Amino acid sequence: MADDTSMTIATSIVLRRAITYQKSSTFKHWFTGLLLLAVIAETTYDVTTDEQALHELSFVFLTIVVAAKTRS
Repeated sequence: MADDTSMTIATSIVLRRAITYQKSSTFKHWFTGLLLLAVIAETTYDVTTDEQALHELSFVFLTIVVAAKTRS
């Protein structure tokens, strides 16, 4: 679980920075709250059900979005 959670948190930090670069502070706070809520929900689901599918899908989604945003 610790490895799964750390992967999600690390990728979310990079995603936050990539998405909020040169944006207003209001957008940064809004996006950070939304991302934090999503990470908490995904981690809670992963811990309570011990199912890997959602974690794998969310990690792939985070990675694709970071790669797309970084490329642009």
